Amino acid sequence: SNPDWTSLDCFGARLGLRMCAAITAGGATLTLRSTDLEADLAYLRKSGVTIVSTAHHPWGRMAAIADTEGNALELMQGPA
Repeated sequence: SNPDWTSLDCFGARLGLRMCAAITAGGATLTLRSTDLEADLAYLRKSGVTIVSTAHHPWGRMAAIADTEGNALELMQGPA
């Protein structure tokens, strides 16, 4: 946990929230776990989703996206 990230367990699912300046200014962004980030991003691109940014970290990879309605979301995949 850090000042930009929090998560909670909700009936067996972990819900992650992160402050993401790449998409929102001053708001939290829902983060969803991916088991195959590249495949998920390819599918989302075909569906009209905008890939705002991607980042690689020691703890995994992130992709900030904006859906077709302009809602901000993130996908996260842990390290290989």
